[in-house]
Amino acid sequence: MKIEVRNPGESHAEFAYRVLRSNILTLNMKPGMVINEKEIAAQLKISRTPVHEAVLKLKYEFLIDVRARKESKVSYIDVDLINEGFFLRRTLETAVLKAAIHQIGPDTRKKLLDNLKEQREIIEQNRLDEFLECDDRFHQLIYLAANKPLSFEVVHQMGSHLTRMRYLIRILRSYEFIPDSYREHEQIVHMLTFGIPAEFDVASFVANHIKGFQNYLPNIEKEYKEYFRY
Repeated sequence: MKIEVRNPGESHAEFAYRVLRSNILTLNMKPGMVINEKEIAAQLKISRTPVHEAVLKLKYEFLIDVRARKESKVSYIDVDLINEGFFLRRTLETAVLKAAIHQIGPDTRKKLLDNLKEQREIIEQNRLDEFLECDDRFHQLIYLAANKPLSFEVVHQMGSHLTRMRYLIRILRSYEFIPDSYREHEQIVHMLTFGIPAEFDVASFVANHIKGFQNYLPNIEKEYKEYFRY
């Protein structure tokens, strides 16, 4: 397990949750791995109670399977939850993008442009491992521009299995989608700045943008079959 630096003001439970969630999403803690709360508490140098709180919270994000009188384990990647994550993102982000156009201010627009610049530097410097995090921050800014932070939290929580699949893309170093994704991000910023043409199909655009990850699912399932539940 990779231990991250504790943030200022972060409670023991918040710290345990963040570390465990990060390790599960990035597959440092692999599907099916037994969760030993006592051992994790020792590694984090905290008591067992906040670790248990974090485990219960991750249960509701479908990242840990907790069963009475049985060992808790890192959940297997559920194909149905991946597909539901795609559905949720496709549905919400279509509405959020339309709403953001009417509410975005200059500060958020500048943050989006700065993020685009960072994406371009990542591509030019071949630091492609960093693209997914930058991509997540880009989409979060759009939710904030639309004044829908709780909707982003829903996507963040319910899309956990989709996120794990995306990290498998990184492990496989399958980055062919990145240039197209960057160009689509440029198009999004252009729409947020100048508006959406009346004839433009936003729903199809969002679906195609998200599908860049979905196209990798068959190969990932084949390569890491033992990580999945059907």
